[in-house]
Amino acid sequence: MIKEHIFEEKEYMDTQTGEVVKAKTVGLLEDKEEQTKDSDFFKGFDGLFGQFKKLTEAQQDIIEYMMMNSNEKTNCFYGNQKELAKKFQVSRQTTNGAIQSAIALDLLVKKNNHEYMINPSLFARCTRQKRMYFVKEYLALKVEKRSLKAIENELKALEKEIYKEMVATNKRLDTYLEIAQEFSKLKKIDQNKKDSD
Repeated sequence: MIKEHIFEEKEYMDTQTGEVVKAKTVGLLEDKEEQTKDSDFFKGFDGLFGQFKKLTEAQQDIIEYMMMNSNEKTNCFYGNQKELAKKFQVSRQTTNGAIQSAIALDLLVKKNNHEYMINPSLFARCTRQKRMYFVKEYLALKVEKRSLKAIENELKALEKEIYKEMVATNKRLDTYLEIAQEFSKLKKIDQNKKDSD
């Protein structure tokens, strides 16, 4: 399990709102019986543990593994759900649920197939400068993914509207045909009356 150690507290100005935000830099150590190495040490930032606690224990184990095994040059975890399911002896649905929950909690974003970028605003193992580069990349990925999802949702909504309009148009057409048939019958009846007179 991850252990938390606060080793630095600073105030930063939020460039979007202008608010002063307190942030903690938290050291994370993987709980091991053997002696820890520098590669086991990461920086976790304020908000990580609050989000992490919203996951189930099984989900925490999977996401923790992804974080601890992320590539320090990219802040990304490379692996697929099948491998994770096998490692943790759970179903792929459980693994998928963990990843989807982590995405919903903004702990990570899917970058490509089998590649997930860990949110560098919450968790990173790099210099401050590199972290800022990762934050920009992460936010761009989120916007790209959100935009694609928004477009997909808009298309689905439009598809539903078109379908409803087609149904309504078909009903109007059916009604028009019924009226035309009734009119034709009435016209024949009227014609028959005129012919019989």
